[in-house]
This record gives sequence, C-alpha cells and structure tokens, in this order.
Amino acid sequence: MREEETRLREGQDRLWERYDRLDRKLSAIGARWGVLSEDAFRRTVEELLSGAGYRVEKWSYNDSEGYVFGYSSVVDLDVVVKDDKALAVEIKSSVSRGDVVVFKRIIELYERVTGRRLDARYLVTYFIGGEG
Repeated sequence: MREEETRLREGQDRLWERYDRLDRKLSAIGARWGVLSEDAFRRTVEELLSGAGYRVEKWSYNDSEGYVFGYSSVVDLDVVVKDDKALAVEIKSSVSRGDVVVFKRIIELYERVTGRRLDARYLVTYFIGGEG
C-alpha cells in the first residue's frame, strides 16, 4: 500500500510539473499575442485618427524621481491632439487595477511636466483582470 501511495505521489508531482510548464508556455504565448495585437490596434487607430485630422504624439519621459513606479523609469503616453484639445490614450490587451493607477500617475506626471492639461483620458482594453 505504501509503495502504491509513493508511486501515486510521484505521478502527481510529475503531472504538476507538466502543468506548470504548460501554464508558463501558454502565458508566454498570450503575452506575445497581447503585445502584437496592442501594436496592430494602436497603428490602426493612429491611421484612422490621422485621416480625420487628429495627430498622435508619443510622449516619452525619464521619470528619474520615480513618481509613477516608485523607482526611476522611462514612461510613455500616447496623446491625441486636434485643434486645442489633447486626449490621453492607453491601449492594452488586458488591464488590472494596478494598470489603472499607473495610467493615472503617468497622466499626473505628464500634466505637471508639460504644463498641458488633458481634456480626456481613455484606457482601451478588451480584457479586465481582477488582480494587481
């Protein structure tokens, strides 16, 4: 009986190892697909907006004080401009609570650094997660 129990545990351990490897592979595929689809979607939106007279500016800033993440990092923000209106747009394949906070802090940093007030903020996603 003990030998059978030992064999079952070893078999279960092997199954968990395989599950973990599969989970990591699926996560990597999903992350890659998300990045690729975000980029394609962003390019499509930019093309559509430019045809309607909008301009998309990519703002990149070295946040050396660590305002956004708590440590020095480069932050980016897409700003859509037409006439005197400026809109912040973030396109992500999935969004968690933490992403919303980061987006808010990037906007605050942008407004403080540039002195330009944003008229609207848009966080575009097709999956909202509950974690983080």
